Amino acid sequence: MSRVKFHYSELEISTFNSRVCTFYKDIPNICPDFIYLDGPDQWSSKGDIRGISTRHIDRMPMAADILAFEHFLTPGTLIVVDGRTANARFLKSNLQRNWIHNHSFTYDQHFFELKEEPLGIYNKRQIEFCLGKDWLNN
Repeated sequence: MSRVKFHYSELEISTFNSRVCTFYKDIPNICPDFIYLDGPDQWSSKGDIRGISTRHIDRMPMAADILAFEHFLTPGTLIVVDGRTANARFLKSNLQRNWIHNHSFTYDQHFFELKEEPLGIYNKRQIEFCLGKDWLNN
């Protein structure tokens, strides 16, 4: 039995809080506790907002999908943004929950960790199993 499922979706230009960004048209209905953001590239989007698109040499990718489902993520979630510093800054300025942010200049990666009290007993058990009993105190 395969545990890997491929999912394809088109990328659209849209807005988040009146700021131009991109969203996948259709994303899997899952609740990840680890997100690795290293795409899409700036040339993949369709459409524009008032003439603005990421499909220009002076633009950069600006994925906002995480912002749309942020409040479904559980405490302990880790987001790694590989490169894409402008996108990481966009996320940092728009995320609303208690995210701890660290930028590794050496590896050109950004790390966001959702540091909040567990939602309940099952989330608490998950955190203790994956991150340790003292995770929230660190």
